[in-house]
Amino acid sequence: MLVCGECGSSYRRKTYSRKGVNQRVWRCLSRLENGTSFCAYSVTVDDEKIKQAVMRGISSDVKDRKDVLDFILSNLAYAVTGQDGALDVYALEKQLKALNDIMDETMEIAANSSGDGKRFQQEIKALSEQMVVIREQIEMAKEKIHQTKKSIRR
Repeated sequence: MLVCGECGSSYRRKTYSRKGVNQRVWRCLSRLENGTSFCAYSVTVDDEKIKQAVMRGISSDVKDRKDVLDFILSNLAYAVTGQDGALDVYALEKQLKALNDIMDETMEIAANSSGDGKRFQQEIKALSEQMVVIREQIEMAKEKIHQTKKSIRR
């Protein structure tokens, strides 16, 4: 959400047409509705510049491009099938990856520790059990998606 730095009002997308050419810009809502009396110095921002800035921000913050691709594909699958299962698979796979990372850290700490190994064994066992349950949920969600795709093709 874009917010005006002058008055704090939100920005809205506006399309202007000049000589048959459409130009999309973002303007302060206060200024659009009240003119310069409420917000005299707000900035107008070109829509393409906003899109480029957002994409630069996403690109710089994304460490794992495969993760983004999986997210996009799951949303496309949801759009095509209408089944929440596609989104569930993505969320479950993220959970599984997070648990796997925790498992790796726990095993590394256990290997480097001279303390009570039973505590680490219990934690690793609990993580492993959670991972098994999530894998089963992923398989069920994938099967549901597969069945939906088959019924759509008929």
